[in-house]
Amino acid sequence: MTQTFPDYRALFTRMVDELRRQSLFVIERFTLAEPLSMSDIQALERETGYELTDDLRAFYAQMNGLDLKWFLDPAISDADRASFHLEYPDMDVENSSDEYASAAIRILPLRDVLTRDWGRRCITSRTWGFTGSR
Repeated sequence: MTQTFPDYRALFTRMVDELRRQSLFVIERFTLAEPLSMSDIQALERETGYELTDDLRAFYAQMNGLDLKWFLDPAISDADRASFHLEYPDMDVENSSDEYASAAIRILPLRDVLTRDWGRRCITSRTWGFTGSR
């Protein structure tokens, strides 16, 4: 049985389009990296000794990384800002000097993920996949 995976590229693009349609947000950056070929993915697996799950292979075959950052528009009214923070009280800010609620997603290129020295900051497994799947 062949498993079908989501069109991750389209899902992220649709998410950004929805954010852009809302007057509350500003997209600071959005970049989808070019996909890897399945032979490039398999070569990285052989080179590093890591085995990716099919869903992660499908992801990197659609885009070899993602960089997205958006934030609450500083030009919105105080009333809109207060309303937003009441609706989303747990929205974090990047740091203490960042007065605008913001969020970011950064997915590294596969080579960086598999070859970077993560030290003690990361629990590793020889099999990598989404949501803890192995």
